[in-house]
Amino acid sequence: MKTGSNADAGLSRRFYLLNVCVIVVLAAAVAVSIFEFGAEAWEGRHQVGIILRGHRDDPGWSRVQYRGIQVACEEEGYDVLVREDVSTSPGACREAVRDLAAKGVQSIFLIHDAHLDDVRDLVQEYPRIKFYAVAYGAPVPNVVEYTVRTYEARYLA
Repeated sequence: MKTGSNADAGLSRRFYLLNVCVIVVLAAAVAVSIFEFGAEAWEGRHQVGIILRGHRDDPGWSRVQYRGIQVACEEEGYDVLVREDVSTSPGACREAVRDLAAKGVQSIFLIHDAHLDDVRDLVQEYPRIKFYAVAYGAPVPNVVEYTVRTYEARYLA
């Protein structure tokens, strides 16, 4: 009879150890998934910053860019933070970038080409922020450049 109860006790101990191991592995998996894959969920909604030379309702490039980015952000559930009337004088855009970075944006659109020239060296200080700018001149690390295909518009005109 002792051999049966010893066997039961040994089996019970193994089952207990197996449960402890499963709990530890599951806790580790949850922790890794939260910190590696779900970090943005803990930080809040994704925020996108836009730096405009003029006002968002001025006719032309600023309004078109703003509305396009705003619609895309609404569809994705992102918040949009706008800095308007940022002049092209040296240092003005740097201030706007620092302000948006302090608010926790993950992406910043530099609508005017002079703004990229102003912050060319500053973008390296914010490696977690992705910058988007109109393609002019030499490429800048950490900046995604985009441009308009003018020949397509000419053809349609």
